[in-house]
Amino acid sequence: MSSQSDTEQADLGRERLELATSPDANLEELAGIYRARGLDADIARTVATQMTAFVRSAPTPATSFTLAI
Repeated sequence: MSSQSDTEQADLGRERLELATSPDANLEELAGIYRARGLDADIARTVATQMTAFVRSAPTPATSFTLAI
């Protein structure tokens, strides 16, 4: 289990760095995920914007990891 936890922590670190250094790219990536799941482009961007704002306001490991997927 330790290696899974280590992997998750490394993923979180990369995601936090991406959010801090490339917020627009991260937003587009997330919107793309939602478009691929079938959402309209405008709705996907709105959802991505709201999810990103939530992660920034409450960046706990659990919410950051869950919302980044």
